[in-house]
Amino acid sequence: AHGDHTETKENAAKNEQLVFGVKPAAILNMTGDALHNFTDGMSIAAAFQASQPLGYTVTLAMLLHEIPHEVGDFAVLLSQGFSK
Repeated sequence: AHGDHTETKENAAKNEQLVFGVKPAAILNMTGDALHNFTDGMSIAAAFQASQPLGYTVTLAMLLHEIPHEVGDFAVLLSQGFSK
């Protein structure tokens, strides 16, 4: 068939370029997570600057927010070839 450019998932995985030996989606995930954690830290610092009770409240909220977030990041990294 003329113009048939279908590619299987296996062939696509073999042809995927690695960045520092890692799949690009894993690099993007780790970069985004680092920036996300940095801004979380800035939010916590700003909350403590406003008041100590607000700082503790924001810290607790961030901790509760980060548990499912980091589990998701772990799942993405596993899907990109990282091991447990």
